[in-house]
Amino acid sequence: MAACDNSALSEYGSTKAHAVLANSIGTKILWYHTHADMGKISELKGIGLDVDACARHQLNGDVVNDEDFLRALESCELPEQEFGHAAHVRAAYLYLREGDFAAALERIRRSIRTYAAHLGKPDRYHETITVAYVALIQQHMCERGDGGGWAGFARENPELLNKSLLQKFYSAEQLNSDTARKIFVLPRAGSAGMNTCA
Repeated sequence: MAACDNSALSEYGSTKAHAVLANSIGTKILWYHTHADMGKISELKGIGLDVDACARHQLNGDVVNDEDFLRALESCELPEQEFGHAAHVRAAYLYLREGDFAAALERIRRSIRTYAAHLGKPDRYHETITVAYVALIQQHMCERGDGGGWAGFARENPELLNKSLLQKFYSAEQLNSDTARKIFVLPRAGSAGMNTCA
């Protein structure tokens, strides 16, 4: 599976900066998974997250399969109310199943930007959130498998459907900055309650 190709991030860029980026993201994600509460599913249900409902998206009142979902997104036919956070995760997941990290990232960038521009809201695209979520989704796919499809993956990885997940890595100030919206920024050491080694 392309999503588990360990060279995907190194192929994204061979510079020292990209190596630091990949290592920093991986280290922080590993910390989160090592220290995460194993009762995450019940915790997410406790905040009212219906994982099964999040996994379904509709077009003209019908639940859409993966192919129709991507077609509707890429052609800007997907209703705005159907392109919330879970739909962003679904699109990135589907792109990762079809290609490596760099290809999936480029496709999700293009899809979100095109869709936002179509809605007359081009400023809604956020580079740091997009890159970080694609990295998290890829790591979940490598560590836990692809779930046999979107519905299974969503059920097995409900934390990805929580819009607040990046608060484990970033402070609100950093995520809300203009810089983070325009370019990918690494989490700051010690951000958002992350323990750091002295």
